[in-house]
Amino acid sequence: HRFESREKEVSAFVRLLNTTAQDLGVPMLVLAQMNRAIESRAGADPRLSDLRECGDIENDAFSVMFPLMPSPNDIIANNGVAPTKFIIAKHRGGKVGFINMQWHAACVRFLEA
Repeated sequence: HRFESREKEVSAFVRLLNTTAQDLGVPMLVLAQMNRAIESRAGADPRLSDLRECGDIENDAFSVMFPLMPSPNDIIANNGVAPTKFIIAKHRGGKVGFINMQWHAACVRFLEA
């Protein structure tokens, strides 16, 4: 398909993912690029409005989470395991807020703190 704009292309893709997830009865994980304006803003925690290209990602999502990666210095200082957090920015079935996690660099994964 040829789309009139990138926004319409992303919207169509998000609708297709949402329909597929519902048809299969499985969760879908969608990674999205953030707006770079976050880097110049005071209080640089990401917000829903920072999702790039299209609001349909946030609109159609059941939940939206932003992992906050620890700095490389924190990872090194803590022997590859560093405290971090996830921002739960949207959750249709529950609360929003923060979850404390630990980043395990050797396993390349997050675990509950």
